[in-house]
Amino acid sequence: MQVGFVESVSEDRCTLTGWVRAPEESRLPRVSVVSRRGEALGSVVIGPERRDVVLGIGVRNRRILVRLVDALPPGALTTGECAVVLEDAEGSSTLPRARLVERDEVARLVRSVETVDPATVRSPAGVSVPSANVHPQDHRRLSYVPFPVGLKSGDGSAELGHSGHIFLTGGSNDLASRYREPAGVEEVRAHHEVVGRWSSLFERRAQVASEIGTTYVQLVIPEKSSIMHQLLDGVSGATPALRALEMEMSPRAFYVSALDALSSWRPGQDDPWLRHDGHLSASGALTLTRALLPRISVDPSVLSDVVLGRRTLINGDLGRRFFGIDLWDPQLEPDDVAAWPSREIAPHVVEDPPGGRHIGSRLHWRNDEALIDASVVVFGNSFFGSGQSAAKLSWWFARLFKDFEFVWDPAFDVDHLRRRKPDLVVGQTIERFLGRVPEA
Repeated sequence: MQVGFVESVSEDRCTLTGWVRAPEESRLPRVSVVSRRGEALGSVVIGPERRDVVLGIGVRNRRILVRLVDALPPGALTTGECAVVLEDAEGSSTLPRARLVERDEVARLVRSVETVDPATVRSPAGVSVPSANVHPQDHRRLSYVPFPVGLKSGDGSAELGHSGHIFLTGGSNDLASRYREPAGVEEVRAHHEVVGRWSSLFERRAQVASEIGTTYVQLVIPEKSSIMHQLLDGVSGATPALRALEMEMSPRAFYVSALDALSSWRPGQDDPWLRHDGHLSASGALTLTRALLPRISVDPSVLSDVVLGRRTLINGDLGRRFFGIDLWDPQLEPDDVAAWPSREIAPHVVEDPPGGRHIGSRLHWRNDEALIDASVVVFGNSFFGSGQSAAKLSWWFARLFKDFEFVWDPAFDVDHLRRRKPDLVVGQTIERFLGRVPEA
């Protein structure tokens, strides 16, 4: 039986509110606010029953208002330095913090120390918190702190799942809403229209490639939450848009189902996504690369000697959304592969848009020692990227193909393809972008 919740902390940090279980109307519950050492930190006022609690979870209860003698130190609720305790016939029970309060406490704790210069500092609540500038030397210098599943970032764009994985759930693409089934005539019509436009676009691309004399392959990379949904509450598979597009495209020779390639993952296997990031891990990128090769008549066994055995640390793009500091994740990247040159293969920057923009950038790799004597042009996004890590598809393509060009653009530049006449052209997008259909 739930004993209650601490639900809010006032701006001046001197007042807490919430509710406690109170099965007997004639007897007021005994509630106290104490420190870890048992010191009384304030007084508690018992109020009337909360009807929303009764209707929502069927618990008879009373409101509580806690007035603290001194302002609550940052992190005091999170660490247990301050506790609100209910005493009843079943004994003493500490009230848990509601999710929003827990997130607020953690954010305040981090903000209270992130401007301090030393590598670690001692907060008022007695917890050592890393500053924003800590870069661990290796995985042995990491320590893990448990936070509740479902914890949301301050901007509401990301959510903490099981096993420490962070999932993008909001943002400008309102990702969570894309998992809802279309309801009503207008939503169903819009759904079919978008899927139809993508299907037509892929068919046009195939026609252009045929006219040029090049092989065309199309990838739609699913979201982390579509593949690793066992680790995220409330999601059970791909979005309706991707499921429908997969059904439309599965008979087409040019379509490589990234959803099928990655869907065999189960908890306990190598994670196909980085833990604190919305992008693939080296394992996920290798899986997709292997899935693509048969479509261009290359035996995927050319990658059979790849061993992911070299450990590295990666700070993902979602970690800072929670606490404003890097969260480091030990990941496995490829050992040196005998058939590949051990040196790094750096790209030639063909086009670098001003202002730090990505769309429109072009990178070109030339590798005479590559395994496959072919030229490739890819139109895609950050899942290919600059290829500095094996978690990016460009890392693999630069080692596989003698001539590889990556164009960061959702649309095909048909004139450029006619001039280049590559052996292979790859179109790549991701599930969250299926609401935006390019012109070409």
